[in-house]
Amino acid sequence: MQIITATGTAADVGILAKIVNGFSEVHRELVDAGITSISDWEPLAQFVAVDEFKQVGAYLEESNGPNTSSSSPTGRAERASR
Repeated sequence: MQIITATGTAADVGILAKIVNGFSEVHRELVDAGITSISDWEPLAQFVAVDEFKQVGAYLEESNGPNTSSSSPTGRAERASR
């Protein structure tokens, strides 16, 4: 396979592409298996700096860390009202 970038062409997939491909593969496996709780996402922690993670929504609302459930209706309302 030839990878073409703005600065050249390579036959090998780079380290960042390998990380993205790994993340995508694990994500697909998790979703295919079915997500029933927040802990089901734990395998993705190998790709994300969980302790430093900050999610910023469309209205600049912030939620930090693994203790915030974006699937919780009350969590969304609390974040939206900040």
